[in-house]
Amino acid sequence: MRSKCITLFSVIILNSLLILDNSFAAERELSSNQDARLVLENGYQCGKPITVTAHTDTADYFDHNIERVEKLLRQARMILSFECKQVSHINLIGKTQNIEIYKAEALKGSRWQAISYPAPLEGLAMLFANLEPDWFYAGVMYSELQRYIHLPGIKGTYQYDIYEKELLRMLNAVAISPEQFRQYILFPDKPLGSYENADKHYQDIVSLIHYFDENAAKGYREIINEEAPYLKDYYWMAQIEPITDKDKTFTQVIVSAIQLDQHFNKSEFTEYLDLQLSNLVIGEVNYLLSTMEQATLADLESSAYYLLGLPNDSSLVSFPKTKSAIHQLSLELVGEVDKRATEIQQQAQIDIVNEAFDYQELEAALVLGYQVAENFERAGFVKQQQAILAFTTARAKTLLLDGLPSFKAWLVALPTEHEVTEMLIAKARLFAQLSEDFIEYKAYQVAVEEKLEQQKLPLCKNMLNDAGAWSLDFKKTILVGSKQLNLLELSCDLYVHGHIVKDFSWEWSPGKYSLVIQSAEGDTFHLIFKAKESFYDQTIVIEQLVVEDKAMSYTEKEWQALFTSLTLAPPSGEPDEKGIRECDKLAGDRDDPKALVRGIDFDDENIEVKTLDRAFDACIAAVENAPDDARQQYQLARILMFNGELDAAQDYIKLAYAQKYPAAIYFQAQHLLSIADDNNGFVDALEMFAKAGKMGYQPGNDMVKTLNPDGIEFFRDIAPPSEQQVLNALSNKGKSADFMGVSASTKVVGAKIKECFQTSATDMSCEYKPVMQCAMSSGYGGAFQLFTNLMSSAMQASCNSEVYYTFGNFRRLKNGSWQQVKD
Repeated sequence: MRSKCITLFSVIILNSLLILDNSFAAERELSSNQDARLVLENGYQCGKPITVTAHTDTADYFDHNIERVEKLLRQARMILSFECKQVSHINLIGKTQNIEIYKAEALKGSRWQAISYPAPLEGLAMLFANLEPDWFYAGVMYSELQRYIHLPGIKGTYQYDIYEKELLRMLNAVAISPEQFRQYILFPDKPLGSYENADKHYQDIVSLIHYFDENAAKGYREIINEEAPYLKDYYWMAQIEPITDKDKTFTQVIVSAIQLDQHFNKSEFTEYLDLQLSNLVIGEVNYLLSTMEQATLADLESSAYYLLGLPNDSSLVSFPKTKSAIHQLSLELVGEVDKRATEIQQQAQIDIVNEAFDYQELEAALVLGYQVAENFERAGFVKQQQAILAFTTARAKTLLLDGLPSFKAWLVALPTEHEVTEMLIAKARLFAQLSEDFIEYKAYQVAVEEKLEQQKLPLCKNMLNDAGAWSLDFKKTILVGSKQLNLLELSCDLYVHGHIVKDFSWEWSPGKYSLVIQSAEGDTFHLIFKAKESFYDQTIVIEQLVVEDKAMSYTEKEWQALFTSLTLAPPSGEPDEKGIRECDKLAGDRDDPKALVRGIDFDDENIEVKTLDRAFDACIAAVENAPDDARQQYQLARILMFNGELDAAQDYIKLAYAQKYPAAIYFQAQHLLSIADDNNGFVDALEMFAKAGKMGYQPGNDMVKTLNPDGIEFFRDIAPPSEQQVLNALSNKGKSADFMGVSASTKVVGAKIKECFQTSATDMSCEYKPVMQCAMSSGYGGAFQLFTNLMSSAMQASCNSEVYYTFGNFRRLKNGSWQQVKD
């Protein structure tokens, strides 16, 4: 007998040495028999508790059998004592099919007496026994049972029986009727997270009922089937609604839908999503179609915008119902929108006709026609815009051609009066401008000019007579520089430009005469002339200017300047001998390195409107005279910008910019800065400002300092940060708190980006949502740990539902990384 014991002991030692020498094994087998295999994981430390695992074929191996437990612990202690002299604490875990079903420990200080912990199902039963019966806990209990129910030998064990009793207690307390179950489905008292989680939870409850009463389970399963569409709507629509934001085009919605579909990766959800998307299209298009009969142009613009936002077929592969709905309904909507736009066009044409029945009412018809055409253009209906313009033009030409005979007859009947002449002069100027767009106005202009020429001389004589001049005075010769004009010629020249001779009379001194001129602007000039040789000489020269009854000397040069201003010729685009045009003199930019002269100061508060008007006309004439002159193009753009005509100004800025004109580069950069909608716009504008400054246009350097005061390095192509880079850049990544051995923590583990846009040379503003990891943990084991795990899941669900998108500013550093910056 002693020989047999020594032999057995030798075999155990030999086996343990062989196992200890196997350095490649993840675990070491200490002993085995037909019912159990005792193993030890590598990497244990002798000075700390050592865990050994007993793998059993059936789950009832440890049930009410403390002798087996103590035997396994003795075997483990005997083998480990050869390599761990200080072993003082051994944990034993029993597993069946690698699932823990039992736990015990033995301590040297307790003389290696085996101490058993509650088995897993027993611990759970104890936990749920302290909770009020609830549908939720019933489902959770059945779900937990599924981890163990398939294990061989589990049924009939003590832990299984006690858990089964607690299951029955929980079920009997809540499963009173199927309708109560329906109410729980409709109004769950705890968040279930997703449709998949909810469906599994409700199926677990029905399976639990089936476990105890197969017949009763049928009514409950019918409730689930009846409420399945509601559950899908409730949970899946909560996922779908955020991607159908009203501010998104449908193409953007589809992009988000594809991402959502890939996330779920479930054919049933794909079909549901396709149905919702198709219903969204059908509902929107049907609504738009229902409004077509009374739709305004603004409504049609919205419909056209909606059509442009519909995706192409290639992006709808996963959504056949949506693809079919878009194909059919978009064609119908396009036809209805075009039909309604044509109806509005036709009604507008009727309105234009009713607005003017002769040439005198033409202006109102033109204003209406051009306004309607502009509205069509703004709404994107080019065909109707062109039709309105063509109709308005044709209508104008018809009215002008038909009205010319009556207009000439009206001219003939006009009296020869000063007020009539003023009116005709204004009409002649107006017709000259209008003839640039409608050549038919040229005939009206000629007719007016002929009328003016016919009555000019009689009017001039009448004006002088009214001013007190005698017929003998009409031939008095006045020297104006090198020019000689008699009084009648002078008065006619002044009259053509809207000025009036108010008084011509003899002064008390012999040979002296008083001439009072009232300008078209209302200014009064009182001039004193004297006979050149003797008092009866018919040639008179300027002597004095009277201001507020005080006579001041007035040179011939000053008189010439005054007369020139009063009889100023129309603005000219022709250059003088130095290449300087009137546009240069009036609209030259004082900061422009290529300007030939200093123009007027547009910032001067005292600048006269007539000066600006003349500058505009002069620059128009200059551009017509020299269409390729970048300086004239830019100066015309300056006037247009000052007048608030920004779109027209931009056209000329582009022309000058194409020729690399420094000032035009500056204003093109300003325009780019105002419209940039990509990440490179800001950088492009900065470079253009710098280029303008380098070419001599100082405001360009000033703008660079304004936009980039710190001189930081900016990037040509600054791509938005990735979700990982945003995560790395976040300054606050979470927090934790401890209370009575229980820890609660929140940690940012990811970031979802909706959109980023550049706000400076290095900064991005991103709309993002943190992805949170929320959990509870404790140092307690057993049933309390299971309860902690349950609360941890609820905490994570709460975190998922309470985190929203927010905005944050992020700066790109030179090394390519990002950091979060304060607003």
